[in-house]
Amino acid sequence: MSSSRLSQSTEGLAVLSNIKILRDFDGGEEEFWSHYAANILALCKSPAIYIVESASKEDLKWREKSKSGLLEIFQSSEFVEKFLLQNLAKIVQNGYSYEPLNIKIPNMSTPFLLTFSIESDKDNFLIAFIVADRSNTQQFNEMLVRTQLVNDVYVSYKKRDIHNRVDRADQEDIFGVLELLNLIKDEKKFVLACMKLADELCVKFDCSRVSVGWKSDEYINSVAVSHLEKFDTKSSLIKKLQNIYEECADQEQVIVYPLLKDQNVLTLAHEEYIKENSLHAIVSLPIVYNEKIYGVVTLEREDASFSDEEITLLTLTLLQLNVWLFDLYEKDKWLGEKIADSAKNMLSSFFGSENSFAKFAGVIVSALLLYSFFFEWDYKIEVSATLDTDNISYIQAPYDSFVKSVNYFPGDFVAKGETVIELDEEELLLKKLEMESDVIRYSREAEKARAKSELADMNIAIAKVNQAEAALKKVEYYLSHSKIQAPFDGYIVEGDKKELLSSPVSKGDMLLKIANAKDMFIKFKLNEKYIDEIKIHDKGELKLLSKPDTYYPIEVKNIIPIAQVDGASGNIFVLKARSLEEVESWWRPGMSGIAKINVGPRKVIWIITHSTMDFLRVYFWI
Repeated sequence: MSSSRLSQSTEGLAVLSNIKILRDFDGGEEEFWSHYAANILALCKSPAIYIVESASKEDLKWREKSKSGLLEIFQSSEFVEKFLLQNLAKIVQNGYSYEPLNIKIPNMSTPFLLTFSIESDKDNFLIAFIVADRSNTQQFNEMLVRTQLVNDVYVSYKKRDIHNRVDRADQEDIFGVLELLNLIKDEKKFVLACMKLADELCVKFDCSRVSVGWKSDEYINSVAVSHLEKFDTKSSLIKKLQNIYEECADQEQVIVYPLLKDQNVLTLAHEEYIKENSLHAIVSLPIVYNEKIYGVVTLEREDASFSDEEITLLTLTLLQLNVWLFDLYEKDKWLGEKIADSAKNMLSSFFGSENSFAKFAGVIVSALLLYSFFFEWDYKIEVSATLDTDNISYIQAPYDSFVKSVNYFPGDFVAKGETVIELDEEELLLKKLEMESDVIRYSREAEKARAKSELADMNIAIAKVNQAEAALKKVEYYLSHSKIQAPFDGYIVEGDKKELLSSPVSKGDMLLKIANAKDMFIKFKLNEKYIDEIKIHDKGELKLLSKPDTYYPIEVKNIIPIAQVDGASGNIFVLKARSLEEVESWWRPGMSGIAKINVGPRKVIWIITHSTMDFLRVYFWI
């Protein structure tokens, strides 16, 4: 569908017609997004739209795709990133999110920022922002429905774009293979060569993804994935790819799924991978050198199958590349591997041609076992540590009021007796005047009753006087505590001045936390399985995360004998330790680090195996 068919009208039927045309649009992505943004504005009757994209839901680095409208709010990338950070989970779960806008927008009484996700055919993540008026709830709900009905337009456009491409595999010939070989052989590094191979195959054969696996430690591991410089080797996708490599290498032949005619192979891993990733076809080809398989190349498609001609071209390409890739892999090994290979060859000539490396490994293992049985190391238990102090004061609101002033910021030092917070006194002063007036009024009523010998009325008036005086004392007590003072010298460690200033507080609300940096100690959380190893006065070393290049000598001074439950570690015991050196001036309560407590020498074999042995003793009750 040409862009000439798109109407510029903003009428309802014309907009719906334009959106239908966009599903079969044959123009470029930039032109598509421009038309998409304009028609969404017309459909939702919004003054502005902003569309951003990230490579995936894990790597949230946003870039602009399209923007329409004149609102200045979308000129700030910080605003967009902050909004997405707060609402991303809701958008992923529900497909949309909305928040009020604290800015004035013409013709809108209740402006809201409505955000919805746009479906994509890849791992990328598309988000659209539009401005909407929520004063009419029914219209706002209709707008939500409209955004959900059109969020698949981009997927339809991409599928149309894929089907419009010509199947290039039918046009490939030997010259195309040679061109590909020349491009890849320019690389001098093995991994870079594999990355270029994956990228070039992905482009030339119209694949959604191409990956290369290479044999390492008896298994074939992923070394390159098309259009990805880095990837997590522990991710589910990479592990599934490794299953595909192993399935292809074990059967030592090309695997195409869906299966070609007369192809008799096992395809369990391939079939599972296709279903999980919504693919149309996948092909795996082994990389063979000297009748041994050293690698596998896997090509994936989302919209078409692989023809016999394409399989032939791929096989021809890898036959031309296998020797060169193997040589490049050998040259690109790190020094340790090269030394190991040289040592293996030397031992082969010395001990004989068979099992030389296994014999050498046996000698090394025997030597290490003898060493572990007869020599000792200092056994150190590693625990997480934090700096703590008992001198902490929680400043709380003595009564309901407003914060009039805050004199310090977090991190500031305050001396004992200095005023840190002042509460508003105006309401209390008015109550004080009211209570004083009540005392005078009821006193006069008591005098009148006494003069008239009306004892009952006099006693009632006297009771009211006492009640008013008690209320007056309470107000005066509150007034005396309106200026909150620091109970000791210390640092403000909690309480934001900007948030507290002029804010209402209720009685008992925590306003500030003041900590005294003196008399600090180190607190450990020790797993219960090590409690029998550690004793009071054991020495150790502390390394703080804020200065990891420095060790501080410490000594265990107290062990709290009651176990506590920790959600991550199970039962733990809390230990307190002191620094054997003078406390540094920059130490602050709450700092964390790692401590290693030396509990004495142990046999090397015991250090290596005691955790496993303890588990087996408990599990098998031995």
